[in-house]
Amino acid sequence: MDEETEQIDKALTSLAAFDLLPQKTKVDTVSPLASSIIGRNPKESIAWGKSEIIVRATLEQVLAFVWQIDSRARRKSNDLEKTMIEVNSLHHNIAYFCKKGNRGGFVKISPRDGLSSFVWQRQDNDTIIISGAPTDHKDKPVVSGRVRGKFPFTVKLERQFDKCKLTYCFSWDMNGLIPHVIIDHYTKQGLQLTEFVQQYFQQLRPLDKLDEQDGVAMAEAFLLKYSKKDKHEI
Repeated sequence: MDEETEQIDKALTSLAAFDLLPQKTKVDTVSPLASSIIGRNPKESIAWGKSEIIVRATLEQVLAFVWQIDSRARRKSNDLEKTMIEVNSLHHNIAYFCKKGNRGGFVKISPRDGLSSFVWQRQDNDTIIISGAPTDHKDKPVVSGRVRGKFPFTVKLERQFDKCKLTYCFSWDMNGLIPHVIIDHYTKQGLQLTEFVQQYFQQLRPLDKLDEQDGVAMAEAFLLKYSKKDKHEI
């Protein structure tokens, strides 16, 4: 078995392992179109999250968007760094990322970084698996001021006619350095990737292709925009 296939097999195993966690809690999502759950084994310090959503785009379009982690469209305000360290092939690369810390409030959190081996593989004509596995690289050693964590994830893309079902499952372990309540907060934030992808492609839908399902998605996005505005003004 080659290294890439082995990584994909481990990703599928972790996806199945989520369903076996003894503690799982459905969480509120920013968009009601997404379904998100956080989970944990009380005997471990690892936090898990899983989110699902339907995206109005083709399987291949969603693959391209998720794969290009350093694209401008994928940048967020809490990103300190996103860098492609090594490109081994069209379906295997190594990437580094770092998220801002939190110096406000009673809990001080240093920037969190990670180094991952990214692999994607087509299972059949209608299913693609993307895996991110913790790795090491000489160009990105652990440095002071940044807490190196392990963030393995699995993305499952399933074709549904002209749409794509996106399932995102990840876990992360900060080695007990951060309280569970803070871990859960950041896990919920991480699960918003599915909503981000859905909203990105919804905005690209041409007018002559809009249907009733688009109307529902656009209404949700409209309400979401103003709920955020109201919250900010309060």
